[in-house]
Amino acid sequence: MSNALTTNGGEEMTEKINTNIVTLTRFLTEEQVKHKEATGDFTLLCHALQFSFKSIAYYIRRATLVNLTGLAGSSNTTGDEQKKLDVISNDLFIEAMRSSGKCALLVSEEEEEVIYFKDAKQARYAVACDPIDGSSNLDAGVSVGTIFAIHKLAEGSTGTKEDILKPGTELVAAGFTMYGASAQLVITMKGGSVNGFTLDNGVGEFILTHPDMRLPKKRSIYSVNEGNSLYWEDDVKSYFNSLKEAPEEGSKPYSARYIGSMVADAYRTLLYGGIFAYPADKKSPKGKLRILYECAPMAMVFENAGGQAVDSRMRRMLEVVPEHIHDKAGIFMGSWDEVEKVKSFVKAKLSQIGSQISGGASAGGKAKLLEKNPDDIVVTAALRTAITRGGKGSFKDTAAADLMAGALKGIIERSKINPALVEDVVVGTVLAPGGGATEMRAAALVAGFPDSTAVRTLNRQCSSGLQACVDIANAIRSGMIEIGIGAGVESMSTQYGPGAVTEFSDLLENHPEAANCKVPMGVLSEQMAKARNITRASQDAFAAASFAKATEAQKAGLFKEEILPLSVKYEDPKSGETKQITVDKDDGIRPGVTAESLGKIRAAFAKDGTIHAGNASQVSDGAAAVLLMKRSTAEKLGQTILGKFVNASIVGVPPLLMGIGPWKAIPKVFEITGISKDDVDIFEINEAFASQCLWCANELGIPAEKINPKGGAIAFGHPLGCTGARQVSTLLYELKRTGKQIGVTSMCVGTGMGMAAVWVAE
Repeated sequence: MSNALTTNGGEEMTEKINTNIVTLTRFLTEEQVKHKEATGDFTLLCHALQFSFKSIAYYIRRATLVNLTGLAGSSNTTGDEQKKLDVISNDLFIEAMRSSGKCALLVSEEEEEVIYFKDAKQARYAVACDPIDGSSNLDAGVSVGTIFAIHKLAEGSTGTKEDILKPGTELVAAGFTMYGASAQLVITMKGGSVNGFTLDNGVGEFILTHPDMRLPKKRSIYSVNEGNSLYWEDDVKSYFNSLKEAPEEGSKPYSARYIGSMVADAYRTLLYGGIFAYPADKKSPKGKLRILYECAPMAMVFENAGGQAVDSRMRRMLEVVPEHIHDKAGIFMGSWDEVEKVKSFVKAKLSQIGSQISGGASAGGKAKLLEKNPDDIVVTAALRTAITRGGKGSFKDTAAADLMAGALKGIIERSKINPALVEDVVVGTVLAPGGGATEMRAAALVAGFPDSTAVRTLNRQCSSGLQACVDIANAIRSGMIEIGIGAGVESMSTQYGPGAVTEFSDLLENHPEAANCKVPMGVLSEQMAKARNITRASQDAFAAASFAKATEAQKAGLFKEEILPLSVKYEDPKSGETKQITVDKDDGIRPGVTAESLGKIRAAFAKDGTIHAGNASQVSDGAAAVLLMKRSTAEKLGQTILGKFVNASIVGVPPLLMGIGPWKAIPKVFEITGISKDDVDIFEINEAFASQCLWCANELGIPAEKINPKGGAIAFGHPLGCTGARQVSTLLYELKRTGKQIGVTSMCVGTGMGMAAVWVAE
């Protein structure tokens, strides 16, 4: 088609009119056709988003004319004063998502909590958005934008916060719309290209104008708020200072381009290359940009356009998991080579924090760890009882206090310590009525400790035994005591069951986050397995390996050093006869277990689930104890030193993601101690469930051969309060046997926590 036009000279010319226009609607429809499994729900959701962008663009164009600039008189979730257009845009977004029927939940910068669309019962998507990013620039007519991210709900989920508290690697689609001289929409989908559309106000459609956008490989432009440079870390300062100097004679330094509106700055960087940064700093150590609806969607766009995006710790931005819906981070994103330059400048810091990305220890980290000093907190005895099956095993008729009394007496006998020198005993126990304080004080007296030895109990769920050891170590380190025992015990035979479930008040029950603390861990692990695509086959293979390792270790007598034989009363379930037996072997270990045999067990928490009795920790009974003191004290008393306690970490995670605790706690303890995963010889990570242990190990990049070399809780059991103390003896004796030195113990913790500790064998 052509139109005849006449020039000033009377010459006739032809205007070529493009009739093959690709609108966003057409683009989405064509994408849908490529996927036979598509239901059209995603396309309809994108249409609802498109309507939001068009509406916001309309109001921004008319803002000054109809008095929509200025403040609305309220603040958003980050404490920033809201503009009138912030409120309008947020309301537009909410209504568009609600009316689409395809969005189960929405997270917005302008809303403190998640918005759930309960009427959208068949909805399969969750959306995060910043309705107007850079709204403080509106009065000046500077370009602003909308940022969005789309997640797909986990299979079977009706829409929970955990459906959106995921790493950016699980995003279905993301993008932004910039409102400037024209409205520019940039969108990308998982594994796809980045495409730019321009809003044609005449036809009311977004038209494809920038297909398959790619970041230029080299461009000497940087975009950062240098007003914050006073608070930057030295490595960040060094990087940006280097850009201001010509790299070689005859070349030019980089040009600074900074608008102060993330969408506008990012869009320019996407078109022209270079780097955009908003680093964390001393004022905002986590960073100031929100992960869910700023960092992750922008990172997806930049990666799919051939660039990179990392946080201030140089972790791939798309792999960072937000802890809550408004969690923050710093960011560097841009052309691939430019981000590589940033990484090189931050290399020293990466080493310092022991990041698993760099895999290197901080300067002198490992060497310092292996030094021997008089003030080291050392272990001179560590033992445990056998671990037996709850309700069926050899300790089924033995009270928790009796198990603890046996373990404490064993510490005295094995170490030959004068019990009067032990000033405090801390016992971790989860299920004991009243916290077990009275029973455990009595147990210490029965074991042979004088009344001058203090006793207390604590409950930090699955990490209780480790917490007890850490509390004693810290008390010694502070000078509060000289010698103490950290211990743990659980009789799940006598105290586990429906009565162990905590009843919540209405106040707690009606708070969505608080109520999540009551969700059974098996259900949570099932949800985690689905959300993170952890297959049943991989879980069963992990569990079978645990049984195989434990079987071999038991056969070779590798548990004998750590297990204290205990004489107890036992009632034969068949004859009813009560007899005295000596228990010196874990009875939950089953030879011959294979992934194939585990594959025949029925799922426990969901009809089509992946978690069952064979790939989860066993309900068990047992006790463990660890004797700690300073090295100088041990040498003075002639105590044999097994190893030393270095330090520990404790972290919180969302209650519905309790299984990821070790993934967060282990890097934190590396940061504290100045080592990396490559410095560690053995990891004892509690196998609460194969799904969570497997996921944490994979995410941290820990080689399978370094994890639980003698098997774990799947094979021989997890007496809740005991495990953290049990791991210490298991670890130290295995390090000693193999001639290795550095070990880590760690576990996930119910209600959403994680704990880890570093130990060194002598």
